[in-house]
Amino acid sequence: MSTLLKKNVCIFIQDENEEKYELMYTAFQHGNIYSLLVTMTDSYGLNDSVFLHDITRDESIVCEIVEILSNNTVTPCTVINILEDLFSELSFHHTH
Repeated sequence: MSTLLKKNVCIFIQDENEEKYELMYTAFQHGNIYSLLVTMTDSYGLNDSVFLHDITRDESIVCEIVEILSNNTVTPCTVINILEDLFSELSFHHTH
């Protein structure tokens, strides 16, 4: 499995501690299978991550997904819901 695309985004959460989080979106390619790893690390080094295997067979789609997720600072705990919405939106446009 090779890394196709990696994008890091730093976000700041305005709470009493003004926490800083780093989000990393990494697309992997294995043959014609594209997977995605989304990781969020806090300022203490603790992280939350989700690995989504075989989300598409199209390189341009996985690159677009990384851009959409990083531009909207999507976290690991919400990425599955966001991707479900994105894919349902794509299938709607392809059928209408």
